[in-house]
Amino acid sequence: MRARPLVFICLLAVGVSLGVTWAVHAVRGATSSAREDPLATLDLTPDQRLSIQELVRAYHPRLLEQQAEVEAKRARLADALVEHAGDAAAVEACLRGVAEAEAELDREVVRNLLLLKPHLTREQQAKLFRHIELRHPSIDKTARTR
Repeated sequence: MRARPLVFICLLAVGVSLGVTWAVHAVRGATSSAREDPLATLDLTPDQRLSIQELVRAYHPRLLEQQAEVEAKRARLADALVEHAGDAAAVEACLRGVAEAEAELDREVVRNLLLLKPHLTREQQAKLFRHIELRHPSIDKTARTR
């Protein structure tokens, strides 16, 4: 009986998350710059473009693998909510798997940004990070000023 409230809360959280995600994308829909390829907005020199293309070729496949892993673990979590609704431990294990996969994806994105940074001027770096803020409005901008 204790599992029913847990399932309800998980389903409610997923529903709220989907609703918020939809709303954010609907509101940001008018901001076309958030949809653009961030590198296309940086006015790269031919040398920069070549060196960045080499980085992308080397690291982009790993990012795609990690994104697919996150999506697969999210699908397993959704299945667990249906199939193991009474087994809080099974649902929690799936949830931990999603969190771990998302954390690894975040680490990989940061590693890629750090590799990219030396190839950009300070102005291009600032423009790139403004673009990232547009795509991810939940980033706490005050944390950087502390």
